[in-house]
Amino acid sequence: MQAIEKVRAELEPKLDTLLMYLESVHDSRAHEFFSSIHNNLLSVEGEEQLLELFIQLSMTAFQPFELDPVAVLLTDEILAYAEQISDAFSASANVSH
Repeated sequence: MQAIEKVRAELEPKLDTLLMYLESVHDSRAHEFFSSIHNNLLSVEGEEQLLELFIQLSMTAFQPFELDPVAVLLTDEILAYAEQISDAFSASANVSH
């Protein structure tokens, strides 16, 4: 559970920054999508739920909104972090089997 708390502590500020930016540029569709992800992050209790959240994040490109360049940079940072954590979880799962 400590790993989940660490991921939450590192990912939440990144999402908060993106949400504040999206609110400032009045991008309500993107804000709604990432608010949902933020809320799901707060309720994550285990690795499986976290990986489901990362899958949800990976669907960003298929959403009915287009992000401006600043939002793309912020989103890319979040996606890169999610990929890094997902890879780390996969590696630790492979070592334990």
